[in-house]
Amino acid sequence: MRLGLIENVGAYNCLLASVATVAKSNNRDFYMIASGDLTFRFEDVDCKRLGEQIDIVSKVDASYRAKIFHGFSWQFKDANQTVPHINENEYPLIVSVDQYDAKWSKYYQKYHFLHYLIACEYDDKMKVFRCIDPYYNYANYRISEEDFYNALVKCGQVVFTDLPIRKMDNYKQTVYEDFIGMNEENYGNIQKFAINIYEKMDIHLEFDEYANCLDAVPIMDKLRKIAMSRDAYAIMLESIFDNCGLEYLLQASDLMKQSVSLWKQVRAKLLKTYLTKSFDNQRRDLSLMLKQIANIERKMTDIVLFNYLERN
Repeated sequence: MRLGLIENVGAYNCLLASVATVAKSNNRDFYMIASGDLTFRFEDVDCKRLGEQIDIVSKVDASYRAKIFHGFSWQFKDANQTVPHINENEYPLIVSVDQYDAKWSKYYQKYHFLHYLIACEYDDKMKVFRCIDPYYNYANYRISEEDFYNALVKCGQVVFTDLPIRKMDNYKQTVYEDFIGMNEENYGNIQKFAINIYEKMDIHLEFDEYANCLDAVPIMDKLRKIAMSRDAYAIMLESIFDNCGLEYLLQASDLMKQSVSLWKQVRAKLLKTYLTKSFDNQRRDLSLMLKQIANIERKMTDIVLFNYLERN
C-alpha cells in the first residue's frame, strides 16, 4: 500500500501521526483521534525536577474514540508475541521501538524513548524492513532485520470496521465531557506550576544532566507534548465546527491555539534562559506567561460548558 502524507502532521505525536497516515490511506477521516484528556496535572512535591512532577498520561482511549467515530482502531502486541514479516498481508504495521536501541536514531545509546513508526514491508531477499516515520518528516528507513528486532518493543495494526453512524449530538457531547474533565483542576494545576517556576525551580537540576541532548530534558519533553495535544485538539474542534457550524467550538479552537503558542513560548524561553544563564532574571516573566495560559484555558472551558448547557 502506498501511504500518503496527512495534513497537520505537526500537531500529532508519533503514534497519532502513524495511525492517521494509515487511516487516510484507507480513505478514513481521523480527526477524532485527538485525545480528549487535556487536563494539566502537576504534583507539587519537593526534591524533584518540575518536569518529573508533570503528568501527561492521557486517561482517554483514543483508539476507542477512533472506532466509534471513524470506524477504525489499533491494537498492539509485545515484540515477543509477534513476528511481523511472516505474514505479508498484515502490512502496514505500526511499530513501537526504543530509540536507545535504534541504530538509525539520534538517541541511539543515549536515552530511552519509545517511538512509533510504520513498517511498510519486509524484503525477504535483502532481510530488511522498509519503514517510514511520519513524525520525523516522513523519513524513510531500510532497517536490517537484526537492528529492527533489537529496537522493537511492540507491533500493532490499524483495524478497520464499517463506518459508524454518529449524530452531531454525539460529537458535541464528547467535547462537553472533555472540557468537564479539564475545568478547575486544569486551571489550578497550571497556577501551581507557575508558582513553582517562580519560587522553586532549579534550572540546573532540570537541564544539566541532559546537556548533550536538550530535547531529552523532562520538562522540555513534557511541554512539547502538552502543546502538541492541544494543537491536535484545536484541529479536531475546527473539524467538528465544519460539520455543525457551532461558533462556540470555533471560539474554543482559537483560544486553544493561543494557548498552544504560549506553551511553545514558555518552552523556548526556558531553553534560552538555560543556555544564556539568565533564568533567575526571567522567573517572573515565565510565571506570568503560565498564569496567562491558565486564564485562557479557563475562558475556553467556560465558553464550551456554558454554550453546551444553554443548548441542551
